[in-house]
Amino acid sequence: MILFAWSASYIRSDMEIGKKLVLKCICILLLFGIGQGSAHAQGKEIELTYGTEFDPQGSINEFIGQIGDVIYVSSWKKGFILGGVDANTLKSRFEVKIPMPEYKGETVEFKEIHILDNQLVIFMEYFDREAQKHFLFAQQVSDKGDLQGDMIKLDEISAEKRRNAGSFSVDVYTVSKRILVFRSPPFEKYGKEKFAFKVLDKDLEIIWQDELELPYADQYFTLDDFFVDDNDHLYVTASFDDYRQTKELDGRKKAKVELRERGGNYNTYKIISYDYQQKKIKEFEIALDAGLSIIDIGYNIDPAGDINVSGFYGDQQSKGSAIGVYFTKIDHKTKKPTSLHLKEFEKEWIKGYMETFMSEKNAERSIDKGVGISDLQIREFVNRTDGGLLIVGEIYRYYRSCYTDSRGYTRCTDHYIYGSIFVINVDPEGVIDWVAAIPKMQHTVNDGGYYSSYAMIVDDGGLYFIFNDNAKNYDPKKKPNKLYSMGGTKRSVTTIAKVDNAGKITKEPNAKLKAEKMLLRPKVRRTVIEKNNRKLLLLAKYGKKERVVEMHVQR
Repeated sequence: MILFAWSASYIRSDMEIGKKLVLKCICILLLFGIGQGSAHAQGKEIELTYGTEFDPQGSINEFIGQIGDVIYVSSWKKGFILGGVDANTLKSRFEVKIPMPEYKGETVEFKEIHILDNQLVIFMEYFDREAQKHFLFAQQVSDKGDLQGDMIKLDEISAEKRRNAGSFSVDVYTVSKRILVFRSPPFEKYGKEKFAFKVLDKDLEIIWQDELELPYADQYFTLDDFFVDDNDHLYVTASFDDYRQTKELDGRKKAKVELRERGGNYNTYKIISYDYQQKKIKEFEIALDAGLSIIDIGYNIDPAGDINVSGFYGDQQSKGSAIGVYFTKIDHKTKKPTSLHLKEFEKEWIKGYMETFMSEKNAERSIDKGVGISDLQIREFVNRTDGGLLIVGEIYRYYRSCYTDSRGYTRCTDHYIYGSIFVINVDPEGVIDWVAAIPKMQHTVNDGGYYSSYAMIVDDGGLYFIFNDNAKNYDPKKKPNKLYSMGGTKRSVTTIAKVDNAGKITKEPNAKLKAEKMLLRPKVRRTVIEKNNRKLLLLAKYGKKERVVEMHVQR
């Protein structure tokens, strides 16, 4: 048996398209055994416990965390609502609408809520037109939902207009009991990229703060993610639109030539580190071999403090689709990348994946053209203390279709597509060992992907994925390569798939949830650790009724 540390980091939120979120790491100790792959490996099954149904004032959108025997949840209906669920019975205890406080006689806007050191803290924003300032506030909340003490001003941004008022990001570190406030000023097309940050303690007092200006034009620079480690080193990931910059400075012709030479890659990706104590900035580029382009990038910190960087890559022929996966590690002492490892997807493997949603002839035609797998995104990392790593990716795409009828009325439809789940195994030397794909297709419209995507449980011998699927995919008469799309709640079943540590996949619908006619919302979830026992809290919904569901692997 090998002892692992699990760091689950959901890198993107698809409820706000195009925006990356701060990496939030939850470190968990677990044993990852060497088991044989089956739906119930070594006799284990996923056990479910759920409370009585209740009808909340607004649909629950987040598990905030747990204090004592109360699990706190949040919802929204004409205002922020705080709810409490009994951790033992999973029954609803209370719901209370929290009125936002006022600043200069006007109500501030709710931003987010966290638990830090068994204390609820709510964060709020307000734009003062008269003073031309954008403020970030915080206030403590009692365990019953009452605002406590005074509203504290944490930071401010000078801004002339509300639509270009800059932004605040808040990240809470539960282990070190600190809060990182990241401030990005209003966009300046020809200005240099600037940002500022504050690290606060659990009492919202400033531990340290600083401001940085980078030698890059704001219009070509995109800030992706950031975090502070236990040694007060700030890390920022950023991308640079090289094509746009070259086109504006040297013309479209030269920009296209450079684009072809770089395998169709528009962007340069960098990680910038800042040592607060020494006031030193270091940056390093994440670059692939000539002719290859980065399609997606993600990162996390392993138990040794090194930064794992991984994602998918393409080439000139793939035209933005992925043909393989890359991995590198950045040493936390030298702040330099180690050797780069690539693993190209086998063409037969890509073809087999394509045949789940197109004919064999069309799949072969796509392979001959050099097309890979489109819309792949890194989602989560699973760190192992032996230096190995598991990386989870998912296909995601959003688009809007519009049409105008004969009377001149235009109607638009928002499409949310969540495709197959990919698991990548990296050995302790950084070599990519295998890649496995769980077939899945979820295509819904005008709902933000309400029942789509997945949740994950890590346990001895494998990863368990929970997602909603079309029931027709489990019809014995179905064609082997046919994959039906989950388009809504009708004819949908909650499925549990397992990937063992050899990359073998098994999946089947959960009979208990199907019998209860409950459908899970995988995006609303939280992992709870109790004496090395890992539980996953999820929300089940049908109609207006909801239930909190607890899932864990039988021991």
